[in-house]
Amino acid sequence: MNSRSSTRKAATEDDYIRLIEECCPYRIHEYFDLKEFFKVRDYPEKDLGQLAIDLFTAIAHSKGKSYFIEQTPWYGQHIRALSRLFPGAKVIHLIRDGRDVALSFARTPWWSHDVIENLRRWEREASVILRDSSEVLKPEQVFLVRYEDLVHEPERVTKEICCFLGVEFESGMLDPSKYIRYESLQKGNLEWTSSQAQHRWERDSKKPTFTDSVQAWKTHGEVDFGEAGEKVEELLFRLGYESNITSVKCPHGQGITANIAGKTI
Repeated sequence: MNSRSSTRKAATEDDYIRLIEECCPYRIHEYFDLKEFFKVRDYPEKDLGQLAIDLFTAIAHSKGKSYFIEQTPWYGQHIRALSRLFPGAKVIHLIRDGRDVALSFARTPWWSHDVIENLRRWEREASVILRDSSEVLKPEQVFLVRYEDLVHEPERVTKEICCFLGVEFESGMLDPSKYIRYESLQKGNLEWTSSQAQHRWERDSKKPTFTDSVQAWKTHGEVDFGEAGEKVEELLFRLGYESNITSVKCPHGQGITANIAGKTI
């Protein structure tokens, strides 16, 4: 009689290392010793959430840090899963004018070269983050920051972020000479995805933030951003951004209730 085994082979140290090295967009082996971390683990792993917490904690401690902050944008689409893995985590939702996002990502290989298509995608993904944050996270777990506020008033907004996280503000947080350019550890050369102005700022600037790309959409008169549609207009309006058209009606008289850098909208 033929039978199929219901047992599965337990993942080993090498399996976990291979998975992380394949999926991580950075050359992780250049700044963290995965082999040393997994060598002392007990197998099979019984709790994926605890494994993730232990791994990120070890990475932070290896750099003399007490907190681990992960800034992969795509994680925003998986807040429900992340909240189960890290129930005590805090989320900073850094939102940017969708028109500038659409223009910026048109230079990259992972979004479309069609600016209007990108703008619609921004609306869909930003809406998922806002919806899931309000449904899954506690109010004290999420803080929404507008990119434009951060780059124009970096000290004020950074202090508010520190307050939200419960950490002490340090002046070095706004010292460009102390910034760590993690993009230098990315797999592949992505320098061409940034503007020449941003490259100059990264190389020479004494300012803590790059401001040249704010409202860049206004210089692209060849793009009719209004073509993106009503949903985009409504979200721009509700987030406090200038509309593409004269008047936008917020549906059902509702706005977004969220902490945005010290303000409730």
